[in-house]
Amino acid sequence: MYHPQKITDAIYSKVTHAVENEIFFVPNAPAKLTKDQQVVIFRWMAKFILVSAMPYTYSNWSVPSDTMPGKFFKFIMKELQRYYKK
Repeated sequence: MYHPQKITDAIYSKVTHAVENEIFFVPNAPAKLTKDQQVVIFRWMAKFILVSAMPYTYSNWSVPSDTMPGKFFKFIMKELQRYYKK
């Protein structure tokens, strides 16, 4: 049970642009990370969210958005819901 490749590619593209625009970043890395390294990290996190949150619909999850992981989770889930509503 996986999402269509078209949807995951669109989400990964948005994640890449969000990292490049510094919407998402790793605030407390032990060493300075390049944009490319951060893109790899956030794409991996997006892949994890897409696989682990598959059975949940928009109304079934609640995550605090005052942290970077919470904001990122909500971003991925909202994008996913947006593509499935089309």
